[in-house]
Amino acid sequence: GPGETTKDLENVKHAIRESKRESKGVPTRDITDGLIEAVLDMGLIVSDNDGKGNCLFHALSEQLETVKKIKIPHDELRKTLVQYLKENPETKDGADLYSMLDENQRTRFGGWDEYLTDMAKDGIWGDEMILFAAANHFKTVINVISSSPGKERQEIPVRPECKVEDENPIWLGHIYDCHFVSLLKGTTSIKFITMHIGLL
Repeated sequence: GPGETTKDLENVKHAIRESKRESKGVPTRDITDGLIEAVLDMGLIVSDNDGKGNCLFHALSEQLETVKKIKIPHDELRKTLVQYLKENPETKDGADLYSMLDENQRTRFGGWDEYLTDMAKDGIWGDEMILFAAANHFKTVINVISSSPGKERQEIPVRPECKVEDENPIWLGHIYDCHFVSLLKGTTSIKFITMHIGLL
């Protein structure tokens, strides 16, 4: 309902910032292993990508293909979601998305259009606004599992403002800073990964 979206966005934003703080100086390998262990008992497997600044879009693209049977390449997905944010600059209950950006982002961009122009560029890290756009555009819940060294696993849902069309949520892992990975169900993942490296 109203206000839920704002809360979801705040939760994700907080988890990203917290993970950034706690990951300082910890080897990347250890952090990745932490997430692998954290999601194992949920029957999920980490499918990493070397997406550089495009990691969130790569992870969403893989999830859309495996969970929703929607094939959309990461670059096209970026365009689609930026366009969604351009057409929907407010939440359904009238909250201005620009005002929900970090203070330093607001200082840097000065306006929603500047933020979107930047986000449209290849290699710019996706953030909680992209998760909000994806949840609404594809009418799906996106569960973000965040794992920081030595901390309990955090599961943060990003719920769309509309009715969810398909009960199967998208699962993403978030590790260190702004790196996102796709989390695949055990059986799909083995098939999907081997297919991608050409073993099948």
